Amino acid sequence: MNVAVDRARIEAVCGGDDALAVELIGMLLDEVAPIVNALGDCVQSNDVAQVNELAHALKGIAGNVGAAGLRDAAARLQTASAPDAAPARDVLTSELAAITTALEDVRATHRAWKARLAANAGIFAS
Repeated sequence: MNVAVDRARIEAVCGGDDALAVELIGMLLDEVAPIVNALGDCVQSNDVAQVNELAHALKGIAGNVGAAGLRDAAARLQTASAPDAAPARDVLTSELAAITTALEDVRATHRAWKARLAANAGIFAS
C-alpha cells in the first residue's frame, strides 16, 4: 500500500506544525489540480512530450511535501512518456488513472487531517 502523504517528510518540512502541514497539503492540491487536468488533455491528444514535462513537474511538487503515492505515480508516467519509451496510449491512460487515484488519496488525507486539527487532535501526535 502506498502512503498518500509521508508523515515524516511533511513533519520535517513543517517543523511539526500541524496547521502548516494541513495548509501545505491544501496548497499542493490547489497547485496540482490544473496539472492533472492538463495531463488528461495531453494524454487524449497524444502529446507525449508535454505529458513527460507535466509528469516531471508533478513528481517534483508532490515529492517536496511528501505526497509519496502521487510522486510515485507521476514518476511512472514520466518514465512511460520518456522520449525513448514510445508509449502506447493505453499505458499513458493507465498511469494517468493511477495519478488520479493518488490525488484522491491525498485529498482524503487532507480532509482527515483538517478534521483532526479542528478537533485539536493534531496530526503528528498519533
